[in-house]
Amino acid sequence: LRNSGKLKGYNIPGVEENLIATLFADDATVYLSKHDKFSDLENILDKWCKASGARFNVNKTEIIPCGTEEHRQQMIINRSHNPDHEKLADSIQIAEEGTATRTLGVWVGNKVNDISVWSNTLDKINESLKRWNRGH
Repeated sequence: LRNSGKLKGYNIPGVEENLIATLFADDATVYLSKHDKFSDLENILDKWCKASGARFNVNKTEIIPCGTEEHRQQMIINRSHNPDHEKLADSIQIAEEGTATRTLGVWVGNKVNDISVWSNTLDKINESLKRWNRGH
């Protein structure tokens, strides 16, 4: 991804290289700038999959729009982060305001209620504790 020269990623002040991707096991998070094209990312991933024998599951792709609230809303409506770029396929999920997306065990998103995203996990823990308590 970094060596392709096609993707710019995010510029973080004080960090020498732009953030393009984070990888862990079989999860990848890719950061696209307003200049980056999703189709370029797809082409890079297609080549990598052919070379490695891996498979990229586009149906699991989720996009979290970044930027101003107006920009995020336009991205959801237009299915593109740049008016000059092609629209995203309908199979690709774009997280709306208040919708949490899980990446590497962390719930992220715009205007996400930080407490509510953990309620299912806390309920499961409480149920497990009750079961363990009955067994002792």
